[in-house]
Amino acid sequence: MLASRRSQTVAFFVLAFGLAWVLWIPAALASGSQPSPFALALVLIGAFAPTVAAILLTGLSSGRAGIKELLGRLLAWRVGAQWYVIVLLGTAAIGFLTVVLHALLGGPAPSFSSTVPWFVLPLAFFLNLLFGGALNEEVGWRGYALPRLQADWSALRSSFVLGLLWVLWHLPVFFIAGTSQSEMPFVAFALWVVALSILFTWVYNGTWGSLLLVILAHGAVNFVAGSLFPIFPPRPDGTAPFLLYTALFGVVAIAVVLLTGSEHLYRKPRIRETART
Repeated sequence: MLASRRSQTVAFFVLAFGLAWVLWIPAALASGSQPSPFALALVLIGAFAPTVAAILLTGLSSGRAGIKELLGRLLAWRVGAQWYVIVLLGTAAIGFLTVVLHALLGGPAPSFSSTVPWFVLPLAFFLNLLFGGALNEEVGWRGYALPRLQADWSALRSSFVLGLLWVLWHLPVFFIAGTSQSEMPFVAFALWVVALSILFTWVYNGTWGSLLLVILAHGAVNFVAGSLFPIFPPRPDGTAPFLLYTALFGVVAIAVVLLTGSEHLYRKPRIRETART
């Protein structure tokens, strides 16, 4: 039984890293120059580690009632239409602006991905939510870890700490052929993830702890760059679009901090941990 909030938080990160890395490190060590279906399957399974860790630890500390409360936030959809516009259309706008700026800088003209037919896009988005990092991770990162960090620290500091740990958690994946991370500059990826961590805290606090909206935001970010627009590497012209995508999210994150304040990243008091400590 984990008695204190801090011990719960530490246990979560240890478990989230351990469950993922026990699969990812062997996959990275065995990875060659070509993608391996087995290694990529291990990447997919390991990506569920944060959510699995959150459910296990919530069960230990709060039982079935705690798990029900945690997973119940996946159904918190009454948050105001503006949040759906922000996380879906706002993310798409950032993706479109990325390819426009890339074209103005000498890249190819803006276009939708030629590899994904239009009628497949809704299914691609749904699968991205399930397996592309959103549902896999967010029950853990934002559902479990973020409220506990914010109980002691400001929203901005909590976002930085969580963002940096989120970056480090991905580290073995950079050495597995066939993953998007294996083609990304690590520093750019780190800056991008920290910016996303700030923005996802803003969404979480602004919707009073809705995991549904955070998952939609996470899924939209990956869907836009991976399926809707050709932003994620590998690309024939390198990583320039991803660098622009990162920069734009950085600008938006800075604007959110300036407009909402670092203490809460929202005008109202932040979500505080209410589970037993």
